[in-house]
Amino acid sequence: MCRFKTWLLNQTSWRIKDQLRKRARPGGSLAQGESRELGKPHSDPDRTATGERVIDPGSVDLDALFETEWRTNLLALALERVKAHFTLKQIQIFDLLVNQEWAGAEVASALGASLANVYVTKHRVAAAVKREVQHLERAMEKR
Repeated sequence: MCRFKTWLLNQTSWRIKDQLRKRARPGGSLAQGESRELGKPHSDPDRTATGERVIDPGSVDLDALFETEWRTNLLALALERVKAHFTLKQIQIFDLLVNQEWAGAEVASALGASLANVYVTKHRVAAAVKREVQHLERAMEKR
């Protein structure tokens, strides 16, 4: 049995490849409501042709791209869920240190907190996010 995200990646990859094959065929079928106008060359001679702007699926590591997007969304969801357990100031400290990549001293000065408090807060929020990520991953494995 495969994991959900592996299944989702395969489904997405197959659909993209199907669409690219349809568009590559002359007279390829169009979806309902899609116009033949899309295939006509643009009047601007300096514009890149649509077919040349499409990324070649063979040149992109879809697994790595999918994994990166999956982790980004998983972390965002975990952070959203743990926000209820912290004050707005604590979340701001975490965001400035981790997402905005501010130095600890800058965060302490901007928010009127001690440097020690900034780092303790970062540690506590990060630990809560890590626990929530593990919880979400276990829940996805059960599906």
